Amino acid sequence: MAALKEDRLDRFIAALDRLGDHPVFEKLSGKALVEALMACDDEKTLAALPLLIKSRLLHPSELIALLASSDVLRTRLAEAPEAHVNLARAGEWAATKGRTLIDRVTAERALNVPLGVAVAFQHPSNMVLRCAHAFDPTRFHDDVVNRLLAAPVALDSHYLIVSLLKWGTEPGEVLPYLVPWLAGNGTALKASFVYNAWLDAKGKVEAVREKLLLWLEQHGTTPEASHVYKAWLDAKGEVDAVREKLLLWVAEHGTTPEAEFVYNAWLDAKGEVEAVREKLLLWVAEHGTTPEAQFVYKAWLDAKGEVDAVREKLLLWVAEHGTTPEAQFVYKAWLDAGCPLEPIKTACEAWLLDHWRSEDAVYLTKELSKANNLSHNSVACILAWAGTHSANEDAIFRLSRMSRAFHLHAHHPGFSRLVTRVTMAVINHLFAAQRLSKGVRDACSILFANFAKRDYPHDSNWPEIISIYCGGLRHGSVFWHFEGMPRATWEILLHEALSLEMLDPIKDAAAIRHAHELIKQVRSPDEYTALTSAGYLSPPPQAAGD
Repeated sequence: MAALKEDRLDRFIAALDRLGDHPVFEKLSGKALVEALMACDDEKTLAALPLLIKSRLLHPSELIALLASSDVLRTRLAEAPEAHVNLARAGEWAATKGRTLIDRVTAERALNVPLGVAVAFQHPSNMVLRCAHAFDPTRFHDDVVNRLLAAPVALDSHYLIVSLLKWGTEPGEVLPYLVPWLAGNGTALKASFVYNAWLDAKGKVEAVREKLLLWLEQHGTTPEASHVYKAWLDAKGEVDAVREKLLLWVAEHGTTPEAEFVYNAWLDAKGEVEAVREKLLLWVAEHGTTPEAQFVYKAWLDAKGEVDAVREKLLLWVAEHGTTPEAQFVYKAWLDAGCPLEPIKTACEAWLLDHWRSEDAVYLTKELSKANNLSHNSVACILAWAGTHSANEDAIFRLSRMSRAFHLHAHHPGFSRLVTRVTMAVINHLFAAQRLSKGVRDACSILFANFAKRDYPHDSNWPEIISIYCGGLRHGSVFWHFEGMPRATWEILLHEALSLEMLDPIKDAAAIRHAHELIKQVRSPDEYTALTSAGYLSPPPQAAGD
């Protein structure tokens, strides 16, 4: 406030910005500063606004909140061309890094009017326009097109072409602007951004092939080429067309952090492992515990690279990053390569505890469900995944496989209820299908065979389990008996259903007969007769015509 009153605000802000790396700086509020200055002297503050919004103190989120709260501030900044770049950058931030951090309605209230004025001002640079286009691609699309038509071969027009492709304009619509620009600038270093954006947007490889390969002839060993190689190979461009230059790039830059893009794309495109092996392993030795190493490990293992060559660093990576969402891809590559679960089992279980809600956990739930001695939390997470994603075709297999361990966890509070709820959710989805595959019927039969074991608790949830069993009998295509199932399974379940009076002899006659047929498949005639004559089971209702 003293600096404002003494007309020294510019020097004050310059001094303050030099302290931007101080830990206390993050606790300061640029919005609160502007509001305090406005209360002190609104006219001087309004005059100094362009200077204030350039300060490191006024983060884009605070600038947007400030503008959303005041028509006066919005109008004054819109009228100040020197403020337009900062306004536009705030819009770009709101569309990218701040997308999940700030309410879109608030951002539009703050920026719609100022950005409209800023774009109409026609700045010499296209920075304001491309940032505004990022914020609102529909509104500013025609402005971008008109700017491209006015300067079709200007070198900095590549920013606008990239913006169109990045923010949803179809490649076919961009092609008329792309062709003349490439004709004039296709071998310029900055053309790498255009090639990347075009291929990432699924533009046709042939449309840029000739110019891109010429670009690589001139710039193929520059650091910027890493992204071009990745875009080309990811878009199914021919490996042979870039092989020579790419391997020269690897020889020169193969241990730089950016090399992971090249290794990943090369191996995914079936480039030879041996061609990059030496440099890739040096890269792993240097960067193998960075978050980005996940892509190299996955590509290397998927390409049948030797496990032992990366094992030590990969396991260190797992120890450090094993619960990140992306770690699942490293685990999958490790297991698909035939490696044992045991070295990563603890990390996989920790990952599952954090991410079981995601449908993407389908693979790890599969692999963990094969393991013995899972923790209670892991068993519960696998069951919860199956219940949450009960419509997923794999849900019944997770539930069935886990049923072998039900007796180990039955004493945990709430476990029986979890099993019951998940079973109901999963089986009810299956009941909607008229015919079930052999694998699904196997899984359902194994599940209820484990329910029939004496160590499964007959608690308050037991009647619901039997009710689901009865529903399966009524369906008629859920259960069957196959080799290896306990022989007493079907008689125990039918006895329980009849004892609980859940099968009506008249309405459910066909279902009861189906249950008896299952029993007859595994019991001799004498054994079957003994079950009915001793009163353990009632004889089946007769079918019409018998």
